[in-house]
Amino acid sequence: MSLLALSVWDPYATLLAIGAKVYETRSWAPPMSVIGKRIAIHAGLSQEGLRILAADQSLQRATWTAMHAAGRDTAQCWHPGCVLAVGTLGFQISTGSISATVGSGVPPQEFQFGDWSPGRYAWKMMDMVALSRPIPLIGRQGLFTVPFDIETEISAQMP
Repeated sequence: MSLLALSVWDPYATLLAIGAKVYETRSWAPPMSVIGKRIAIHAGLSQEGLRILAADQSLQRATWTAMHAAGRDTAQCWHPGCVLAVGTLGFQISTGSISATVGSGVPPQEFQFGDWSPGRYAWKMMDMVALSRPIPLIGRQGLFTVPFDIETEISAQMP
């Protein structure tokens, strides 16, 4: 079976890979057929997420704190155009049903690491495994199929 991938802007892709971010927020719900399946996290080429990071000191603090806690070198932490990790898409929730407050069951840093506006969807990623070596891959919008040779490289890095 083919592995699907999701392109995510950095710093968010890296935060997912290291487990500091658990929910990926999107304007669309994942297909039900993908829930419970493994998907690869791909760091997209867009610099938009890094521009947001540069302009938001609170996001910078949360990101650097998470990176340091994971033992990541923040000087060389971004790998645009690469697969960074593989995880299982656990479930999705409508962000309109989540209050952006502590006590909602969603960890507080998640509200800094995503767009929780009403009408969006939060995809919960579980069992995330970061790859020891990022694997270059041209990404796509939406969910896309990982080529067989790249899927083989990913499998070789999985425990």
